[in-house]
Amino acid sequence: MPNTAKCPICANDAEIGGAPAADKLTWTCPRCGKFDVTGSAEDGLRSAARDQPGAISGWIRQQNSQGLTPFIGTTDLQRLRAMALPPLKERSELYHQAAVRSCPRLDDEFVPTSEELIGASYSADRAEASIIAKYLVNKGLLLQRPGGNWRVSPEGRIAADELAARRAASTQAFIAMWFSEEMMRFYREAIEPAVRSAGYTPMMIGDKDTPTRLTMRSSPRSGDPLSWSPISQASVGAFISKLALRWGLAYG
Repeated sequence: MPNTAKCPICANDAEIGGAPAADKLTWTCPRCGKFDVTGSAEDGLRSAARDQPGAISGWIRQQNSQGLTPFIGTTDLQRLRAMALPPLKERSELYHQAAVRSCPRLDDEFVPTSEELIGASYSADRAEASIIAKYLVNKGLLLQRPGGNWRVSPEGRIAADELAARRAASTQAFIAMWFSEEMMRFYREAIEPAVRSAGYTPMMIGDKDTPTRLTMRSSPRSGDPLSWSPISQASVGAFISKLALRWGLAYG
């Protein structure tokens, strides 16, 4: 039977895996999702989550939705303390998409204030998630049926498909450069995880004759452009350094 304890972010009961001696525990929380944290960072994480737990829970859920398990160490705590909530429109879209994922069949029902939906929508509690759910009902994307049963409307499923297609197209980061065997290792171990952690899907163009230009934003929300041209080994290092400063990532 798995060990359980209070999640250091939301204080819900959560499962713990891993060996404490290795100074890393894997938490699986019904609200926050799955994340790794060092034992030395755990107390600091509890403190960081005290003022804005929804921001950290939502960030972890977004990482999980991309197939990533975020690792939180002591060097990440300052960034987590400063983490802000996304705009309400984006939080509503994230709730909407999570509700659709939880209902694979057209006639499936869901609980509007489930722990998963609270976390996915960056909500602090059930009250906030309920406000977002009612907003989506008013938009015609969700159905609140007699007796309190909730479903995703057909219009809501179509809208979710269109939103997913738009996001897939807008979150691709094209990386055009000449990759030697040495640079491929650098790409796999530094560039690719850094780009994914920034919320993008890296698309590699490994042709040395390809015009070398890379343009991406620091975050899917920020709209702050970062461009490097031409790309060389030195400029890749500058690229990683900028991501490191902005996202608390490091290579080496």
